Amino acid sequence: MNFELPEEYLALKHKVKSFAEKVLKPTALQIDKEGKFPQENLRKLARLGYMGVTVPEEFGGAGMDLMSFLIICEELSPACPSTEIVMRAHNSLACYPILRHGTDKQKKKFLTPLARGEKLGAFALTEAMAGSDVAALQSTARKSGNKYILNGTKTFITSASIADTYIIFAKTDPGKKHRGIGAFIIDKNAKGLSFGKKIEVMGFCGSHTGEIFMDNVEVPQENVLGGEGAGFRIAMDTVVHGRLGMAAAALGMARESYELALDYATRREAFGQPIGKFQGVQWKLADIYVNLEAAHLLLYKAAWMSEKVERNTLASAVAKLFATEMAVNAASEAMQIFGGYGYSKEYPIELYYRALKLFEIAEGSSEIQRMIIAKEIGLPM
Repeated sequence: MNFELPEEYLALKHKVKSFAEKVLKPTALQIDKEGKFPQENLRKLARLGYMGVTVPEEFGGAGMDLMSFLIICEELSPACPSTEIVMRAHNSLACYPILRHGTDKQKKKFLTPLARGEKLGAFALTEAMAGSDVAALQSTARKSGNKYILNGTKTFITSASIADTYIIFAKTDPGKKHRGIGAFIIDKNAKGLSFGKKIEVMGFCGSHTGEIFMDNVEVPQENVLGGEGAGFRIAMDTVVHGRLGMAAAALGMARESYELALDYATRREAFGQPIGKFQGVQWKLADIYVNLEAAHLLLYKAAWMSEKVERNTLASAVAKLFATEMAVNAASEAMQIFGGYGYSKEYPIELYYRALKLFEIAEGSSEIQRMIIAKEIGLPM
């Protein structure tokens, strides 16, 4: 049993961190303040192959493994959270389901330009009355000959009005509940597809969260992903995979919060001595360090297991739950150590604090993760 990262992962970690510090970090606060979509940053990521990290080279990707993707997420997130979340959603929620469940024709047509970074992808599952309860979707997909007619509204969609290609979920047979949901690949220029205004959110202000409206959108049969009625299975497989990337991004911001607070505690003086000498500060930093170590081990174990099983539900839920809740607490405690400076925009602590709260809600809230874990360990449901 070896707990050290292999040399190739350490080299990647160094490469991504260096790029993020030099290229992304200088404009991160401006992007957050102005709510500016990080289009230029995404172009730079595409040139590095990071818009199709785990997609095989034959379909335009970098051909890396899951662990590499998690390292990229962890190193990009503290430099510019808005850029990282768009990159991660594009990889985990748009490229991944097509790679896993698409036909060769669908991969060549849709996945290749996504993986090359020529087009941006989005995952449209959430609705106003259907978040955690996917079976409650109200969007419909009525079959008409060799096509489907989609109607409905999606909300809280990352890159909603900016993306070029959408994975949209709708009910093909309401009577079958979760077994009657389809997944459809839709181009932005599809007739009847429109977008609402950008939703103003607390964190990730540059990611352009928004609504998608479908008014008799025609989707050809060949754009159905995974076959009729496979939507729920695809959605669950995708979010289980996506939770690992979210845990990695949370770790990145938690680690940076810790490192900033540790440095500040050695320099900031009060009552004639560095505040790091006070036990109250020492305990906060010690607790954050312990939790960071535990979260890394849980995430790396989950990544290792994901390479061995088809759907790693339990380990994914455990890693996501622990890492995201730990990260919110780490940012909060770091802010407390910084005092007024932590609450100000002079340091990125408040940016992390705002961004990280989303991680306890999105892609399965903390409550949902606990329900999943309870079921997976054998408790009656």
